[in-house]
Amino acid sequence: MDPDEIVNLLRKQPFEPFSMRLHDGRTFDVHHPELVLVTKRSVFVAWYKNGQGNAADESVVISPIAIATLHPLSQP
Repeated sequence: MDPDEIVNLLRKQPFEPFSMRLHDGRTFDVHHPELVLVTKRSVFVAWYKNGQGNAADESVVISPIAIATLHPLSQP
């Protein structure tokens, strides 16, 4: 995955939540652009276990080449 594609989704106004699906089948939902940091070599994704809080509870660092697809999340 080209990191610029992720950056473009994060900068989109208004922001639209999306999901990253990895080649190994794992998925990571992005509900807020400030919970993702993208560099040329890695994508840092953080999230809250209970959906709320002031500091992220969980995080993962992903290589951009491990990301297979990006999909918009359905809005309720």
